[in-house]
This record gives sequence, C-alpha cells and structure tokens, in this order.
Amino acid sequence: MTATVNGMKSHITSQWPSVLCYCLILGAFVIASLSALSLGLGSLASPEAGLWPFLTAALGCLLTLALVLKTVVRPSSSATKKLFSDVSWGPVAIFIAAISGFLVLYPIVGFLIAGIPMAFVLLKYASGASWVTSIVTACIVPVALYFTFTEFLNVRL
Repeated sequence: MTATVNGMKSHITSQWPSVLCYCLILGAFVIASLSALSLGLGSLASPEAGLWPFLTAALGCLLTLALVLKTVVRPSSSATKKLFSDVSWGPVAIFIAAISGFLVLYPIVGFLIAGIPMAFVLLKYASGASWVTSIVTACIVPVALYFTFTEFLNVRL
C-alpha cells in the first residue's frame, strides 16, 4: 500500500517492521507510566515512589513517538536495515524475559529473591559469563544493591 501526499510517496510499507517495533516499545512505556501512576507521584519537593518512574516512562513515550514520526515522515530503509542486520535477538529476548520475570516476582517475593535469579539469567545466558562468575555475581550484586538502598539511602525495597 503506497499513499501519495503532495506528490510524495509514503514509504510506510517498507518501514512497517520499524514502526511496529516502535509501537510495541511505546506500549511498554505507556504501561510503565500507568503503573507508576498507581504508586503515586507526589511533587518535586516531596516525591512519592512513582514520580521518577513516571517521568522516565513519559520521556520514553515522547522519544519513541519522535522515532515513529521520523520513520514515517523521512524513512531511511538502508539505515534501518543496517541497524537491525547485525542484531542477535537471542540475548534481547532473554533480557526481556528476565526483566519480565523480575517484575512479576518482585511484588510477591521481594527484591532479593527476585533479583538473584534475574541477575543469574542475564549473566549466564544473555552475556555468556561462566557458571562461577554468574553465580557469584548474581548473589553479590543484588545483596549489595539491597544493602546500599536500605542502609545508606533509607529506601525500602
């Protein structure tokens, strides 16, 4: 399907994979924004738990919308092909699965119990670290983060 506007052909048909990918990312940012709203925003002087996640997700929405508009208005098929031609999608899928698992487990079992398996999966399967490195690092990093946030920053996890 090629539409003509002011004598210029729209290249949406050749750009649909990029636009679809950007729309999925935009949907994830919208869901993150709505989730952050449920935590409460507060104000800059007295922020609540959802303020910074909301601002970050809102910025992600704006940047993703800019990508969609740029792709539709001024498509560059060679740049898009070059961008995605060397991507190994296995680690990306593992990363998305690990983060999704963490987000599901976190409210149920807490930061440490959800963070250790997520860190292990990311280290072992997404980055290819050795078993020993993956196990040791997956145990140390979440514990160190937990201790840093709870003891030094006085933030409940």
